[in-house]
Amino acid sequence: MKNSELHSFSVKEQTKDIKSKLEPNKILIYDAIMGSGKTTSAIERMRLYSTIGQKFIFVTPFLEEINRVQDKLDSIIETPVSKHEFDILNVYSSGTKKYSYKNKRDSYIDLLSQNKNIATTHSLFGSLSVGDASLFKDYILIIDEAINPITLFEFGARDIEILFNEQLISKDVRTNKINVTDRQYKDNSFKEVLNFCRQDNVYLNNNTFISHFPIEIMNACKQVEILTYLFDSSLMAYYFKLKGCNYSFLTKLDEKSIKVKIKNNLNIYEGSRNQNKRSKTAFSKNNLTKKSKQERKKIKDKISYVFRYEFRTGSNHSAFTTFKEIKSKYAGKGYTKGFIPINARATNEFSHKKSMAYIGNRYLNPAILSFFKEKGIKINQDYWALSELIQWIWRGCIRNDEKMNLYIPSNRMRNLLISWLND
Repeated sequence: MKNSELHSFSVKEQTKDIKSKLEPNKILIYDAIMGSGKTTSAIERMRLYSTIGQKFIFVTPFLEEINRVQDKLDSIIETPVSKHEFDILNVYSSGTKKYSYKNKRDSYIDLLSQNKNIATTHSLFGSLSVGDASLFKDYILIIDEAINPITLFEFGARDIEILFNEQLISKDVRTNKINVTDRQYKDNSFKEVLNFCRQDNVYLNNNTFISHFPIEIMNACKQVEILTYLFDSSLMAYYFKLKGCNYSFLTKLDEKSIKVKIKNNLNIYEGSRNQNKRSKTAFSKNNLTKKSKQERKKIKDKISYVFRYEFRTGSNHSAFTTFKEIKSKYAGKGYTKGFIPINARATNEFSHKKSMAYIGNRYLNPAILSFFKEKGIKINQDYWALSELIQWIWRGCIRNDEKMNLYIPSNRMRNLLISWLND
């Protein structure tokens, strides 16, 4: 449940006499447009927290953002947070540079047990379980960009039948919650799916196992701060609704004037290379996957044409995206090296890009929609798709208050953006 009262971003007000003002289980949403200073404000709060001995955990999507925040903290904290306390979470197995889940997670738990200040990624934070909740009781948790609290594992219907018949798993007929029945099973045949099902809060929806993040982690914290934009469109907001969590918004921005500035800086292509039929599913993942080689070539030719003749930018300043699984099928001359993941956020690595092409039309996985629907929660897919699009656009030079070209051939996605700008 959300509290609609709006507060300011005042750092001093937030941290004044903080030890006496912290409220257990309080969730604060710093909801403001990208580039408005949410992370900078959070760094200042972390500095103030450190001066009173209040421990904090900072969670961000990318490793490079951890390093940036760490450097900022080291420059403003009189007794800076030890680099060891941050960098230990970036451990790789020796020699191969291969991701080592066990080493990283164990290091994370070890730091929590030592009550250290910690910066980590969304991915590693998502590996926590209910049993870890007690380690968070002394912490303020700061999450940069709303996390995805839902994880899917799609499995074949016949294989799921075998899991039940062999009594490897069982299901609560009322809630569809899954339990691993045979804890001694060692065979590799179902090792991966059984490891997934051993997580907390795993449910079965048709042929998809669904796990959601243990709310006990956030409930254990002294306070939770989430830095994002359009929070109500995120899966995290629906997750809080599912769990009955209360939260309050904090903002003070004149968003209307910000949108006017963005609109003036954005050159949105409106020519004949856009989708010519008003189909809601055109450029969706399923639609793009099923296209023939000839159809894919036509799309690639349109992208190249727009970059070369409409936007007139070279490969160094051009960027595109599509769904990861079909990236290679839509890569083309003059823009391939500028690929930005379709779910990119919280990074300024691509802020030099002056022209961007969004080859996608976002919809949530039907299993997620069905899962929430069964709980009586309906998700607004247009709102979610819009927030994902805005986050991606903001990776380009528009974040620097510069002019930027944008090609979105999907009618649905383009019109969602234009409606948001016009508001």
